[in-house]
Amino acid sequence: MKTSSNDDWLPVRAVVRSCRRSWSRTGDAEVGTAGEYVVTFSYEVDGRTYRSWYYAGTFHKEGKTLEILYDPHHPSKNTGSEYYGLFWARAIGWVMGGVILLFFFWLEHRQ
Repeated sequence: MKTSSNDDWLPVRAVVRSCRRSWSRTGDAEVGTAGEYVVTFSYEVDGRTYRSWYYAGTFHKEGKTLEILYDPHHPSKNTGSEYYGLFWARAIGWVMGGVILLFFFWLEHRQ
């Protein structure tokens, strides 16, 4: 789970809703990532329920509670979520892949 340097984030109790092994595809076979689980959790702020997830090295039983911090200005942002970091990692990967493809296209067609 991420940690936050923002002192104005507030604590809240989150409840584990599910925990499953993380799977990745290798060719046509599905292979479990050793020791990695995807934990889905929910928490409530001002009567509204938010759901998020994170990667864990151990299994978490459904119903387990944990304390996370959330941004009071944007309650969907929390210290438990993997979403934002994963989004930027994918975005950077796509951009770099595009640059590499353009470079090879340029090499192929230069005179």
